[in-house]
Amino acid sequence: TTALDSNRRDSIAGIVAGVAGSAASLAGGSSTSTTAAPAAPAYVDPAAASVINRVLAAFPGAQSNAELVEKVGKALKKYGYGPNSLLATSFCCDEVNRPLEDDLSKAYGSPFNMGGLAGFPFGGVTSFAAMAKHIPDGGSCLVVYGPHVGVDLNGKVGTVNRRGKEKGGTCCGSAVAAS
Repeated sequence: TTALDSNRRDSIAGIVAGVAGSAASLAGGSSTSTTAAPAAPAYVDPAAASVINRVLAAFPGAQSNAELVEKVGKALKKYGYGPNSLLATSFCCDEVNRPLEDDLSKAYGSPFNMGGLAGFPFGGVTSFAAMAKHIPDGGSCLVVYGPHVGVDLNGKVGTVNRRGKEKGGTCCGSAVAAS
């Protein structure tokens, strides 16, 4: 269903925050937790709740896209980041990353996409030079990159259910191929 796909994608994309710990670091917190992982919110579709609970168990501190965007925004606002900032992303091309990129775009505008595989920018110096030419006059640039990992509907970490495919696949496939 659409709601299930949306919840699955949000929970998967939220792993970026949990793995990288960037939002917690920016907010002055810690990306690790000594307490039990929180449960999925009550409003979440029960089929998706088990996936979210697995994400939270496997990646303590994982956050939703909304939580990440809010924390990043609060942490960077004091440095002048906002409407006059260029969002530059370098996420893996896997479609599970698009919801996070879309949510960041709502706060910072359309991204300058520098391309990436397994969370690493692959455009190199040329990509960064091109991106720099797009920064608004007197503005700033927020570069967002990071790894991702899928969690399928059975709670298996490292795989993801894909639209139109009976069997899912690795996620991140690029990281698996490189290993």
